[in-house]
Amino acid sequence: MSITLNGDGFITGAAGVGTGGGTNVAFYETDIVITDDHTIGTNKNAMSVGDITVATGVTVTVPTGAFWSVV
Repeated sequence: MSITLNGDGFITGAAGVGTGGGTNVAFYETDIVITDDHTIGTNKNAMSVGDITVATGVTVTVPTGAFWSVV
């Protein structure tokens, strides 16, 4: 896994919201493999639900003032 500090930008990625019967949100689904470079926005926090794999050659940038939590 590669983490680069002091970057700048925004985190992007694929995520989806699933629903049970009806309109109640029952699940929030996220990818388990990060396949594109991502930068968390300055003074922003990000959360991933893991296990998380960062693909070979992919960088997740966490700038000063930002925080990435994997729960």
